[in-house]
Amino acid sequence: PIYVTPLVITDTNGLGVENASGLAVDTHDRIFISDTGHHRIVICTPDGSYLTSFGTEGDQAGQLKRPCGLDIKIDGTVIVTDPGNKRIQFFGLIPDEAHPESNPSDSNASLNNNRLIDNEHDPITNL
Repeated sequence: PIYVTPLVITDTNGLGVENASGLAVDTHDRIFISDTGHHRIVICTPDGSYLTSFGTEGDQAGQLKRPCGLDIKIDGTVIVTDPGNKRIQFFGLIPDEAHPESNPSDSNASLNNNRLIDNEHDPITNL
């Protein structure tokens, strides 16, 4: 038999996920969780410690409405199913690390190896 230790994920402010419905792990072992109830994607360390999150409720590029499934491609692109908006969104890498202030593709948030770039809120969050 395989035994698994449960992992409870909350951030330092005690804000947990609501109706988590998807999970993926990137090549750096960071855990990405679809937080359906809060219309965001939460990123945690392998031990469940909160790192950051991205996404807000809405129908614009980079905004989410009840995100559920997600996947991470080998190049780091985060693919999020966004059923409330009847779409799939891609959050891609910033190609040039020397210019982190550059505008990420067609969404408000982008993952750049160890940085999450969010043009709408906190400009750069180190992961």
